Amino acid sequence: MPKEIKKNAYESIRDAIINGVLKPGQAITEEWLSNYLSVSRTPVREAFIRLQSEGLVRIVKNKGAFVREITPIDVAEIFQIRKLLESFAAKACVDFIDVKEIKKIKDELEELSLLEGHVSEKTELGMKLHTLIMESAGNDRLTYLVGMLKSQILWVRSLAERIPGRVAKSINEHKNIANAVYSRNKELAEKCMRVHLDNVMKDMLDVENIQFFFKLRNRQED
Repeated sequence: MPKEIKKNAYESIRDAIINGVLKPGQAITEEWLSNYLSVSRTPVREAFIRLQSEGLVRIVKNKGAFVREITPIDVAEIFQIRKLLESFAAKACVDFIDVKEIKKIKDELEELSLLEGHVSEKTELGMKLHTLIMESAGNDRLTYLVGMLKSQILWVRSLAERIPGRVAKSINEHKNIANAVYSRNKELAEKCMRVHLDNVMKDMLDVENIQFFFKLRNRQED
């Protein structure tokens, strides 16, 4: 891999956790990661500290770093904060958003909603919509606050995508959000964002889906 596009230690470890390569509760040592990433221990140690501040790992004195478990309480708290911040952003962005950009996303969502599969495209487009709304809200502090949760949001999102039927639900919910923003209906945009995030949270906290995650993790660890 060319040096200029090679991920740094922080990005490599973060992505491995988010994508499930490093499992919840798994110990990750400086020595192993240094060898695996072909870097010195210093950037690995710095990455651990940053990832701990972002809630992805926990550092235990004299034992090393461990991938954090995501609990139902974590999921509830993350979505409670997202509903407050992103619902506000959906309302606020109406005054500033690039009409051409939101129309492009709106049309792409409409096309994808008619297709079976295409999970990665649907997921990426949903992320693009959330990012566009946040960046168009005209509030730098709001963007900063959501940015602090970015790693946890990506981690939880990667789990939500594995829930059977969740991506199909999200594409329709994203359509509603995009249509409301494009029509410049502030109240509806705010409501649609809140409904979407509330629905994802409820699906993730559903008892059967919690059991699904547990079984999935056990299969990965076998």
